[in-house]
Amino acid sequence: MTTASIHPTKDRDASGYVLTSTWYFEGKNSFDNQVIQGTVADDWKLFSFECTYGTDDTVHGTAELQARNEYVLVDCPLPPWTRDILAVGSTDTRDALLRALGGTDIRINIWVTLDSERYGADVLERVPAPVRSRADGRSEMLFIQHHIDAWETPMRDTQLSICTAPLRFDGSMSLVDVLEWRVFHLYQGVDVVHWYSRDPEFASWVAAANAALGTHDTYMDAPVLSRRITPLYLYSDQALWMDDCMQRYGFADAWQAFFDVDEFLFPLDRPQPGATLARLDRLPPDVGSLDVYQVYYGGNKVDKLPSVPGLAKFPRNAWSHWQPNYLLAGARYTKGIYRPEAVRTMWVHSSITMGNSWRRVHDDVQADRPGLLQLLHSRGSLYDGLNFTEKVHITSGLRHSWEIMAETMSGLDHLHTLPVGKA
Repeated sequence: MTTASIHPTKDRDASGYVLTSTWYFEGKNSFDNQVIQGTVADDWKLFSFECTYGTDDTVHGTAELQARNEYVLVDCPLPPWTRDILAVGSTDTRDALLRALGGTDIRINIWVTLDSERYGADVLERVPAPVRSRADGRSEMLFIQHHIDAWETPMRDTQLSICTAPLRFDGSMSLVDVLEWRVFHLYQGVDVVHWYSRDPEFASWVAAANAALGTHDTYMDAPVLSRRITPLYLYSDQALWMDDCMQRYGFADAWQAFFDVDEFLFPLDRPQPGATLARLDRLPPDVGSLDVYQVYYGGNKVDKLPSVPGLAKFPRNAWSHWQPNYLLAGARYTKGIYRPEAVRTMWVHSSITMGNSWRRVHDDVQADRPGLLQLLHSRGSLYDGLNFTEKVHITSGLRHSWEIMAETMSGLDHLHTLPVGKA
């Protein structure tokens, strides 16, 4: 099991919460490029899931494959005594109830059907674990019993967070670039970044950045979970860690995004502070996922820019022209911002299916309206065919935004040199 949390039911018409857990049973790799983990083993179909609260309340869970069949998401109803309070209670009542649940002995059991055709006619004689009979006459063995012994209750409600893919500091990324990315999104209204990293020493940078910027970012170690690939593959388990972020922090985050640290989110021609949040606030209330087009900037570099030592590419959007990547063959078109309470299934960077009565929509950059969101992809090497056809409007407000970000990063040289990447 990778994560367990109390999470919304994914249904706008039936407010409430469930105990959600994520499980990974690695099977074969069905992808030719071998850069992601294996898909879930077929044997998972023989599993049944139960959740027990204390000594009395035992409920059956429902299981659903996630991503590209890479992991299993299990939902268990909460005990009856919690439902009315969680559905209608205040935030204080909700948090108190979660603390009470945290003091309850919670167990998640996985039972496996003992299929005699698959395991042999003498299977009951060979298994050492507890066995029980089902109503249909078949037998089940207790395969896994997991106790939830650590429980975090979110006390800080966040409007917009970004979950990062697991970072690895192997020479392709500098802390100066990471600092620029964080300050850029702080200006856009991103309250919290949930940092995931292969390198545990990066936790010290997150703590130092929080102290310097007044932010409340979080940090999680993100080791490679797969036994089939080497740790050098950055894309191996992004879907699992994306789900971990949604489950771990989604109770408190109104919106989450799952972007890379070479991607910069901002509204077209609307550089004022918090403009990304303002765009989200204008969406209809039933929109649970907003897909944003990736774009590239180029042409001529804007002159008379504020200078930040060590940041040769700052600001990333200080160019004369841009181009959306839906014009390029082979390029990924969109990535998503989503409400954790709305997404039913997901994969890397976007939702796949939505919960009942929630909608997934696109922010269409082809429309000639300011304020629509862009995701500037600042790649080391650009795709062939980019001709940068769209003109950037260099306004006084845009220049002022660069000045504010440059001022914010001044005097933070100590965040350029922490010993990350030497573990």
